[in-house]
Amino acid sequence: MKLSWRLSFHNILFCILIAFVCIGAFMLVQFAFIDMFTKWGLQGRSPDVKIDTWSKYATGVLQWCVLPAVLEEVIFRLGIFYGLVLLFRHFGVKHGDWLAVLLSSIAFAIYHWNWAQLVYQFILGAIFATAFLKTRNFLYPVLLHFINNFFVVTYTFIAGGGDLMYTWSSGYTVITAIVLAGLGGAIIVSLLWSLNERR
Repeated sequence: MKLSWRLSFHNILFCILIAFVCIGAFMLVQFAFIDMFTKWGLQGRSPDVKIDTWSKYATGVLQWCVLPAVLEEVIFRLGIFYGLVLLFRHFGVKHGDWLAVLLSSIAFAIYHWNWAQLVYQFILGAIFATAFLKTRNFLYPVLLHFINNFFVVTYTFIAGGGDLMYTWSSGYTVITAIVLAGLGGAIIVSLLWSLNERR
């Protein structure tokens, strides 16, 4: 798998759309798992972080958006995922590319070691790896990762709290979560398949 380092406006636009659809589609699903794991006595790490000044916001963008988007993508997409793709292709493993997506996404979710985010991190890992596989360009998963984290940090700054606020109490919320995840998932798959490889 030969890598490309050239960006296209088309792919950048689609990555932005994928990131925002992902946030909207799977946030309620994440909240469902937060509640489920909490009922099982498995508390996720939820540090009480206050981003209430512009200096804290700037620091937060660097600490939680820029650095993870670069360093974690180097480890999990450029290192683990790309390494597995090359390994599986060398040994002729059937569906090796998708096995690499699966395994690297599991590693990405476990790495965060947060029950509350386990499923969401797995979904993100799969989306990031698929974008890399489709475009053969490491910069697109970095962009997707940055946008996802930037939204959370910016929301926290605007809301003045330490975490996303949610209510998970009714059957309507469950139905809404399922519908959003289904529609959002279909849109994301369509957008991922519309990414162009730059040769």
